Amino acid sequence: MADNYTYSRPYGEAAFKIALEDNVITLWSDHLKTLSVVVANKEIKAVLADPKITLDSCAKLLLGFLDTTNVNLRNFISLLLDNKRIFYMKEISSLESSLQSLNEKISQHEDDIGSNHLSTLKRIESVLKKIQEQSKPFLKRFFS
Repeated sequence: MADNYTYSRPYGEAAFKIALEDNVITLWSDHLKTLSVVVANKEIKAVLADPKITLDSCAKLLLGFLDTTNVNLRNFISLLLDNKRIFYMKEISSLESSLQSLNEKISQHEDDIGSNHLSTLKRIESVLKKIQEQSKPFLKRFFS
């Protein structure tokens, strides 16, 4: 089982990175989950493992379960088929999903930090304004 995750890790990370770059994380996550269920089916597994069936036919079969025109997802599925990693789809989906959750937590944390930072900047600006207003009479006397 640990080996499955070891073999799947680069693909899970790649799936997440591509989805993040294309700004389609939810779409990829949903499709990878669907494919993990499809690939787990023993009849589908038998078709995918049959050496008489071309990789292109296998890719078309899998894409038939998805409603997508995403070229990168198609290429990713073809890559998994070419590298004989399609049977690790459950682990790949799990890894991608974990990375997605982590990314959401980091984004939320960055948003919190950003709003706190903005709030602090506004307070500093307010204090600086007050200092400027209070120092105007003094500066007028000093520089007049």
